[in-house]
Amino acid sequence: MSGLELMNSKNLTLVVREKTPSISVDKSERVNLLLNDHNIDTDIVSCKASELNVTVLDSKGEESKPHLISDQLITKWNPKTKKF
Repeated sequence: MSGLELMNSKNLTLVVREKTPSISVDKSERVNLLLNDHNIDTDIVSCKASELNVTVLDSKGEESKPHLISDQLITKWNPKTKKF
């Protein structure tokens, strides 16, 4: 997959299982992205998105705490600090 784009979405949970270079979230509310070890380095671009959360599933399928993503940012995972 070359990328994923969400526009005008409300109350959506998206589980990303395969490697995806970028995810764009535009004009959306209450979006939950679930990523895993294979796609943790995905670039997340958000604009006019409220309540955008990213949760990482570990190899056992257990969730980490949700990371709230601010509006109009490019967000990247830092493997050293294990934070977005």
